[in-house]
Parts: sequence; structure tokens; C-alpha cells
Amino acid sequence: MPAGKNKIIIIGAVAALAVIGALVAVIIRLTGAPAEPVVIGERSAGVGTVATIENIDAIRQAQSEPVQDGYYASRMNVEWSFPDGTQPSPDAYVANSESNTRTVYFTVLLDETDELIYTSPDIPVGSQLTGFALDKALPKGEYPAVAVYHLLDDDGNELSTVSVTVKLYIIN
Repeated sequence: MPAGKNKIIIIGAVAALAVIGALVAVIIRLTGAPAEPVVIGERSAGVGTVATIENIDAIRQAQSEPVQDGYYASRMNVEWSFPDGTQPSPDAYVANSESNTRTVYFTVLLDETDELIYTSPDIPVGSQLTGFALDKALPKGEYPAVAVYHLLDDDGNELSTVSVTVKLYIIN
């Protein structure tokens, strides 16, 4: 074979391998396998990733690794029911994962109005909060809301926040 044809075959083979590699990367991405662990809440930028029902599995998967200082791994359920507007929820669950490095507290705001309806006590690393009632009584209905985690430094000053969407159900 002439040298020119060998060069063309080699270039074609390299191009084909590049296309195959790109297709494999797209398939892996589309099947939901995360390329990197998902960590929410970046201290330096003061921003975070909103956890939703669609991405909560990827976030939970990332919780098995230690979280860097200034970041936060959320461990909670995102649908909370309350018997009425004043009674504690039997199923709301919020925990400060053992993989975190900071104490947190969270506030709950109604999605449409940003009205503050709950402020939690501080939750140390490895602790959880269940059985809490809202600070403001709501009438019967479904309420989209946002739980805002406030990460605290050793002196109790806020370092950053992380927002997570939740759905509140007031039964009676």
C-alpha cells in the first residue's frame, strides 16, 4: 500500500474512535450516571443547587463521600404532611448528614410569596429533626415551598445557604 493511503486509513481510524468515544460519553450522561459526585451549596460563591424530586437520587448518591467544608449534603424527605395547620408533621424528616462539617438550621418559605412559615432550631452534624409544627398555621391545601438551609461557622455566623424545594400538605 502506498504511504498516502496508510495515512488516510490512520486518520479515518482515529476519527472513528473519537466519534465512538463521544457517543459513549453521551450515552453514559443520558442514562443518569453522574460523572462527578453531586455536592450542593458552594460557600465561596454563595449559591447552591436546588434539590428536586428529579435530582434527589443523584444527590443522595453523593452523600456517601465526605463533604468539603463550606459545602452541604442534604438528607431529608421533600413531601411533608401536617394533620392541620397547627399540629406537628408525622412524616417530615430533615437531617444534618454525618458527612457534613457544619451545624445548620433551616427556614421554610412559601414558594409563591416568600412568606416565612418555619424556622428550625440548630441541627448539629449527625442530628435530625422530626415531628415539628409550622410557625404559621396554614389552611387546608397543598403548598409548594422552599426549605433554605443556613450553614453556620463555629461562632454561629452564616457561611452560605442551600435551597431545596418541598411540598407541604395540610390535611384538615
